[in-house]
Amino acid sequence: MSVPHRTVAIALTAAVFVQPIASLFPTTVFGATLPSQVVAQAIAAQRTSFSVSLPMQQTEVLVQKSFQQQPYFAQLFSNVSYESDGTSTRVTIAWLQSAAQTRALDQSIRSVEHRLLQPGMSDYDKEWVIHNWIVQHVSYDTSLKRYTPYDAFQGSAVCQGIAALAYRMLSFAGIPVRFVDGTAGGGSHLWNEVEIRGHWYQLDVTWDDPIGGGNRPSYLYYNLTNAQMAATHTWNESSLPKATTDFAQVVRSISADSTDPILHAIANNSTVMAEFQEKVNTQTIGSAISRHIAHGDTQFTMEFAGSAEALAKAMAGLQLSGFQAMSYTYTPSRLPGYQAVQVTIEY
Repeated sequence: MSVPHRTVAIALTAAVFVQPIASLFPTTVFGATLPSQVVAQAIAAQRTSFSVSLPMQQTEVLVQKSFQQQPYFAQLFSNVSYESDGTSTRVTIAWLQSAAQTRALDQSIRSVEHRLLQPGMSDYDKEWVIHNWIVQHVSYDTSLKRYTPYDAFQGSAVCQGIAALAYRMLSFAGIPVRFVDGTAGGGSHLWNEVEIRGHWYQLDVTWDDPIGGGNRPSYLYYNLTNAQMAATHTWNESSLPKATTDFAQVVRSISADSTDPILHAIANNSTVMAEFQEKVNTQTIGSAISRHIAHGDTQFTMEFAGSAEALAKAMAGLQLSGFQAMSYTYTPSRLPGYQAVQVTIEY
């Protein structure tokens, strides 16, 4: 759940003011002189009011563009209003999280990451420990009143605050990260997308910490492909990089040639590795493979609930299109009663 942002525009004639807006509210912010710099620096400093030497419509465009370029701060405000005399515009922003809270949060994040992140850690390791820390320290706010990353760090927030905290912590750790704004579970939802070693992955920290699920981290929504995430989430996929890399395969391949203790621990934890996999059965395997085809995936893995004979029968009965050839291999899964299936598709 996220707070809907509201914009209020008020056009006033110059005669309303004893002095022009530009003289009442200086247009220079921290030495910035260009209107775009004024807006960008004012938002980064979370100023509640500032003036721009432009008409209202042009100012609105600059504010919207600046929030797009600073997506973290776009999660911290609830309302923007404008007053204009035709040549200058006063911008007023109502922040959900104050500038003082942002500074305090940043200091706290750096302190936590100083303890969590060790020299020599890979980005995979950093993401892992940050994800686990958030799941273990933050719970979902069922009262739906706590929206900010500051709230989340204090112990409870809705998805907007949790995703924003993950964004800030991952960013501070040097991991490229984005917000994904969509729907899940019947309502609006916010989660993240991360880039590690050139591969993008879908990451929903909120859903990896189910309500009432205790402090054990879940990995059901950890580093998924678009096709895997699309089973439960919807979003505008054209606006973000495509996540097509199967993380379970990456872990297996890297851990085999690496001395990284965290990756080895992940690869050897059958419960965790099983959670990375998409779960299917006789009724759902067709729709699952169709999603992967729609996303152009060439190779992916899944856990099939049933015997090897049931798997063969289900695969033989599929009637799918949109590809030239499809093959699969399987081995008994570490999950009792499942088959670990790897599917390869040629287009």
